[in-house]
Amino acid sequence: MVTTDQPLSIPCSCGARVRVTAGQAGGRTICSACGQPLDVPRLRDLTAHAADDRGAPARSEWDSGRGMMFAGCALAALAALAALVAQPLGAAIIGRPPEPRAIREGVAAAPIAAVHAAYTQASHEGLGRPPSAVEVRLQQYSRLAKSVAAVLWVVATIGGLVACAGFALRSAGSSRDHA
Repeated sequence: MVTTDQPLSIPCSCGARVRVTAGQAGGRTICSACGQPLDVPRLRDLTAHAADDRGAPARSEWDSGRGMMFAGCALAALAALAALVAQPLGAAIIGRPPEPRAIREGVAAAPIAAVHAAYTQASHEGLGRPPSAVEVRLQQYSRLAKSVAAVLWVVATIGGLVACAGFALRSAGSSRDHA
């Protein structure tokens, strides 16, 4: 026996199955897949659809809008997570420059004559001197980490926009179904 609130599905000419209730018997509905109007059979004819639906596996409600929302959210989350770890990743690729504590310890362990010679040389060269190997590595590290993080934030933003487009597509389809 079919009740008025029991969900049933009727076939559309596009091949999709449209969910209806017995309360819609004899009326019209819109196919959520193709948007075409569809006549809902009379109540006595809906009982055949109720028997067909009992043996049929439950269909997923996935559509392109939901897929875009899922893919966009996943892309945004993964890219944002990767952007947050870009600096440690850059350090693993290029290698971190020495910490200030290690530099201080190295200076303290060096002979005073070597420290004085290095200081004198640095004071005579001024700002026009070429960067040291450690400074070059620090610059490379900084540029790489900033570039990778910027690209990943752009990818995260694109993922968010894809998710928003999927939500809009899903909302447009939902409002069309209820019209």
